[in-house]
Amino acid sequence: LRSDNLGAMKVEIPILELPRTFRDAFDVTTRLGYEYIWINPLYILQGNEDDRKKEAARMGDTMRLPFSI
Repeated sequence: LRSDNLGAMKVEIPILELPRTFRDAFDVTTRLGYEYIWINPLYILQGNEDDRKKEAARMGDTMRLPFSI
């Protein structure tokens, strides 16, 4: 996620343009019956220290959810 593609990514994440490891992670998540997955580069603006700090503070709440691994 970068500031230059933030608007487009909010509308739709181009799954086929993502790295294979991300696509595999989406597949495994779905097969396990989960709806959500947290992949840092998709949630934190790369190269933006303020956004990294803001999202890092929120990660604790996300990881406390019952199915966070």
